[in-house]
Amino acid sequence: MSNILPDFQKYLMDNKLTPEGHVFFYALWASRFLSFSNRHQDKAIELRKRLFLDSLTKEQKLQDWQVNQADNAIGLYLHHFLSGDTSSLSPNTESISQNKFPDYQGTRQKLREAIRIKHYAYSTERTYTEWFKRFYNYVTSTKGKQWQKNGADETDVRDFLSQLAIKQRVSSSTQNQAFNALLFLFREVLKISLQYLGNTVRAKRGPKMPVVLTQDEVKGLLNKLEGKGSAHYSTSVWYGHEVNGACPAAGSGY
Repeated sequence: MSNILPDFQKYLMDNKLTPEGHVFFYALWASRFLSFSNRHQDKAIELRKRLFLDSLTKEQKLQDWQVNQADNAIGLYLHHFLSGDTSSLSPNTESISQNKFPDYQGTRQKLREAIRIKHYAYSTERTYTEWFKRFYNYVTSTKGKQWQKNGADETDVRDFLSQLAIKQRVSSSTQNQAFNALLFLFREVLKISLQYLGNTVRAKRGPKMPVVLTQDEVKGLLNKLEGKGSAHYSTSVWYGHEVNGACPAAGSGY
């Protein structure tokens, strides 16, 4: 047995959690993850894991089976060997426990990382971070809350979306874009589920122009036409000729 996480290796062999020939490699993956984790203690454990696996694929260009092996090794270490108690991997957690959220820059960075982990388009990243900026300004300036200490909740999201419709008169699609951005922020970064948004004031959809006129509308239009050109317009409507085109001349055979 090598000196790389010997207790973890023994745990794997005693519990027969992986073939004996894979034990060393599992310990090696876990050790590499721990080194990576120590450099990113400001991030949640699961986010560290995703970032680590993502770096294996993008930066080190490892094959899929190697990334899967690393994923399995880290899962066994965190959820079996440590029994889910990852407090030892985040020694600085207690010092920031009084704050509900990271500061603005920290939250923005976590949002960008979460978007990139999911491989969203760069345009989506720009849009979501811009909506976070507007939401942050609304919560801190308009509502006077302290972002780190007080945090934000469903009421803040509902009020922000409602004021977009009432005061800023944004379109329905713009309001939906803001909602999707905040939903992603709360679920993927702040780890808060948004459930009670039923009372949000919804932006109105723009009126749709009719594709064609009804028969009554056509008749009403023709009845209002007067003067010399009325016969020409009537013929154009009924027979499908363009208004600017010439009507068939009398005696032309049509």
